[in-house]
Amino acid sequence: MLSTKTWIVLAIVVGGAFAFPYVMKSQMGEQMEAMIDTTLSTEQTRQTYYKWQDANGSWHFGEKPPAGANAIAVSIDTAANILAPVKAPEPKATLAKAEPKEDKIAPQDAFMNPAAAKQAMEDAKQIQEMLNQRTKDMDALMQN
Repeated sequence: MLSTKTWIVLAIVVGGAFAFPYVMKSQMGEQMEAMIDTTLSTEQTRQTYYKWQDANGSWHFGEKPPAGANAIAVSIDTAANILAPVKAPEPKATLAKAEPKEDKIAPQDAFMNPAAAKQAMEDAKQIQEMLNQRTKDMDALMQN
């Protein structure tokens, strides 16, 4: 029978083995994911191709080399990731952000400030007049 101390050590080791991937993933982020290949290599993912050079020096690739060609067998595993992914750098902003104008009143201020509500109503009337004029212009164009 194992002692209590041995059981505690065993539980810590087993718990650590289960927690290790999650701890490493949270600390290393995407780097850990890139190192773990979730696609398993199987016989169906492994393929053999042949490459050979013709009399003109051009290289050819195919599943079967021509008779008499000095072909080299190339084994490829389509499930294998041969290059680690590279994260692209974030683009740098070249234009300065436009600063909000102080004379503009935010819409939420219109509910708390009577002067802002009055300005919002005037702005709405101007927009309505512009839309009415646009409608008249469109109707005139449609009649022509």
